[in-house]
Amino acid sequence: MSYQSGRTPKGPEPPRRSSTSGGVDPATIKKHYEDLADSYDEFLYWSPDFVGKMADKIVDMLDLQPDDTLVDIGGGTGMYSLALLERVELTNPVTVVDPFPEMLARIPEDAPIVPVAAEAVEFSAGAPGCSKVLMKEAIHHVGNKSELIGNLYDRLDPGGRVLLVHVDPHQVQYPLFDAALDNARNSFADPDELIRILDSAGFEPRRDELAYHHEVPTGHYHRMVERRYMSILTSLPEEQLTAGLDEMRARDQGTDTLRFTETFSYVLGTKTR
Repeated sequence: MSYQSGRTPKGPEPPRRSSTSGGVDPATIKKHYEDLADSYDEFLYWSPDFVGKMADKIVDMLDLQPDDTLVDIGGGTGMYSLALLERVELTNPVTVVDPFPEMLARIPEDAPIVPVAAEAVEFSAGAPGCSKVLMKEAIHHVGNKSELIGNLYDRLDPGGRVLLVHVDPHQVQYPLFDAALDNARNSFADPDELIRILDSAGFEPRRDELAYHHEVPTGHYHRMVERRYMSILTSLPEEQLTAGLDEMRARDQGTDTLRFTETFSYVLGTKTR
């Protein structure tokens, strides 16, 4: 199915205080997503096969059913909500929560999605009840993870599930330069920490992973890095990024395709009591 692009997010402009962490300051994160909104899907939609495999595993681990009420926190342009809707015909619209209206505005107007401009912790404190929650590559931006997870536990239906999908910092293999790789390893959420937080909140936690083998044209990947396609690149000074790109171009000279593995942790919490 296809949807028409572009919409106006519902809800008030999000507060400017931040729940971000991971060594990237709130103003930098804000600028990153505002600047990248118009090309986010071009750079992060690696391929239909990639998004499909990620979405298939999300459906499986969330045990997503047609009558579920799904909330996608940090859902941005709705990329994964749309992929999930292709797999499960939900009777209730998906709520996509993101602090950046520029991202939410990219969600197709006719998609069964309600966009909400809000930060994760603030939204979770007063969110309506739901049965399933997805956070795809967003949990590392949340400073008070325990507060967020505790709020979600309170608002989930009995038997409800929250799924935290994120890059495993212990298995980072991007074809980047050293400073960017170090930043990535220090910024992404530790899956063991997330397990502990879920357990402390009352969830029954479980962890799985998905490793995807990318093949990306070299020039395209260099352009992605130049546009700072990941937030961990945004915090680097311009001169460091320029030097890093020079290092990559010298290293990759004569290479048409970059091949690397991206490993995602799928950390699930089930409300069993």
